[in-house]
Amino acid sequence: MTSKNINFNCKLVYHLVSLIPKGKVLTYGKVAEILTLQSPRLIGQILHQNQDPKIVSCHRVVFADGSLSKNYAFGGLRQQFLALKKEEVKFCVECDRSQDRIKVDLQKSFWRMSKVLKLYFFLLKKFGFPGAWPWFENGPSSTKEEIVIEAILTQNTSWKNAQKAMVNLKKKKLNNLKSVYFFGQKNLEKLKRLIRSAGFYNQKGERLFLLAKFIIKKYRDLKNFSKISLEKAREELLNQKGVGKETADTILLYALEKPIFVVDKYTQKFAEKYFFHSLKKQHDRIKILKNYDLLQNFFTKSLPCDIFLFQNYHALIVEWGKNKKIKIF
Repeated sequence: MTSKNINFNCKLVYHLVSLIPKGKVLTYGKVAEILTLQSPRLIGQILHQNQDPKIVSCHRVVFADGSLSKNYAFGGLRQQFLALKKEEVKFCVECDRSQDRIKVDLQKSFWRMSKVLKLYFFLLKKFGFPGAWPWFENGPSSTKEEIVIEAILTQNTSWKNAQKAMVNLKKKKLNNLKSVYFFGQKNLEKLKRLIRSAGFYNQKGERLFLLAKFIIKKYRDLKNFSKISLEKAREELLNQKGVGKETADTILLYALEKPIFVVDKYTQKFAEKYFFHSLKKQHDRIKILKNYDLLQNFFTKSLPCDIFLFQNYHALIVEWGKNKKIKIF
């Protein structure tokens, strides 16, 4: 196994374990099974290297029979027991300090992952971690303000065309909201021409200017805007001209780093193929797939509320949609 594979496997294990909710556990074997890794022993070796139990909750991984590890990296069996007890994990028997074979009650405390989350890890294994926006790119990642701009530019067009428009804006140093607002006040028609390659440039130019104007005039900058609640920020964005639910949620998730799941055409196709194809009544399937809120709610309820997870999953579904011949399993 190469060092690259080892690092990737470590990231996978840490990511999965960090998602185990409080009060629940997984076994080493189940982690290995979900990630299709060779053995439970490898999982133990990886978790033993963990440097931060607050981020990677390795105390929530136990042996196949529910017993704890004497080699738990942060204080041995006793500390693992105390950490789990604090989280109200259920144990098979009343445990005391003299016991050296403490067992979790797996019937009550085992974490049963949703199919939605399992498929997420299949996608991760297939495509790898997407990285920061723009995903799977070798170049520099976009700033948060550039993401807001790109969320408008990518409406009803390809990423390639949106990037051509973004290059033009960068040449004029119009890749931040304040410069877009001040430039657009006097040169709105020129702003529109700069983004011609993104298509619908008259509409998008106006939308971009008005969105920048709203954020700068009301909140001064994106950082202040990001401090308000998810619900309020979403309401404010949806009140802006030309900003629909997909665009608003893209800005919320990637630029403001709010925990909301983005739904797009690829999400609909992915959900239809893997989750709703077996629904007996076609109108029920169509009802869910064509309703943004219902589909978003389906994913949100099936997943841990985690910004990094939501960002990755959306990006991976888009990558899956672009590679139609690739099968997850």
